[in-house]
Parts: sequence; C-alpha cells; structure tokens
Amino acid sequence: MNRYYSNISWFSILLFASGLALLVTTCCCKYSDLFKDITISLFSAILLLWLSEIRDLVRDNSKYGLYAGTYKRTEIYDVDHKATIDSKYISLIDQYKNVDPKIQLRYLGDRKYKIEATYKEGKVTAIIYLDSTNSGEGNGNYQYSTKLTTDIGNYRVLADTQASNKLIVYYKNIIPSGLAEGYEVWQRL
Repeated sequence: MNRYYSNISWFSILLFASGLALLVTTCCCKYSDLFKDITISLFSAILLLWLSEIRDLVRDNSKYGLYAGTYKRTEIYDVDHKATIDSKYISLIDQYKNVDPKIQLRYLGDRKYKIEATYKEGKVTAIIYLDSTNSGEGNGNYQYSTKLTTDIGNYRVLADTQASNKLIVYYKNIIPSGLAEGYEVWQRL
C-alpha cells in the first residue's frame, strides 16, 4: 500500500473518532465550551489533512501514474559488441516469437512502478522509479524470478514523446555476465 492510501486510511479513522467526539460534545451540554472548541478544532485539522492527502493522491496518480497498464513487446534489440558499421543493434524479435509479449506495469504510488515481463530465460520482475522532474523517464533494477542463479540488471524506461502509448526500454545486465545489453519497444494494449 502506498503512503497516500495509508495516510488516508489513518486520517479516515481519526476523522470518524473526532467526529464522534464532536457529536457527543455538542449533544451533551455538561461539557465546557473549551472542550467543545478543542474537539471542533481537532475535527477541522484532521479533515484538512485528510482532504490534502486525497488531493496529493490525485496529483500523484495524474502526473506519475500515466503508464500503468498492459503492454506488448513489439521490438527487441540486443547490442552486437563486435559491430563496426551500420548499427550496433541486432533484432531478436524472431527469437521471441514463442515468448509471451505481454508486459504488466503496475503503479505503486510515489513515482514507483512494478514491472512483470517474460523473456526467453524466464520471468522478470522490476521496480522502476520515475524521475521527479521528468515523468517520462525512469530507472530501476530487474531480476529474473524463475532462474535458479542470480540474474540482475538495469532498466531505463523512456516515454516516446511522439506516441503516448509507447515506451522505449533500455536494458543492461549486471550479473552474471554483464553482456546482455539492448533495448525494447513496448506498445500499450
């Protein structure tokens, strides 16, 4: 649960409790005016905090939650480390014809995404953090969840500025070989 939902939950509980205390103090005349004023102030402060958390949640989702959804891998390229002319990228799309092309991006709040994808070697889980000043760019790490050996690398996600439903993902393996490097194109379904 992200911090906005957690804070809203706690403020909802506090708002209910302070609203109940306010109701009791206004209905029963035996309490002093000072106690009534304190409960009104407490209720108002909690209500203000609750509303500001809801506002911040909406702002966070509208600015950083834009990329959540299901994508399809339409292109995948690997770096040819021996290339000397033309392009250093070679297409791997033929090798991925029998691999599930669907990629799930789930927004977790606070500029954080969880990505689940499948490759020839198995399933990958990644956590990406979007840049705070440029919401169209993010970085994070991926790890194979179905391999017996540790296999970890970096993702760099870039939103295509000309096509709002397309992401360019640069990948670079760190462990074990450090040789896998390239990019993919993900299209929103």
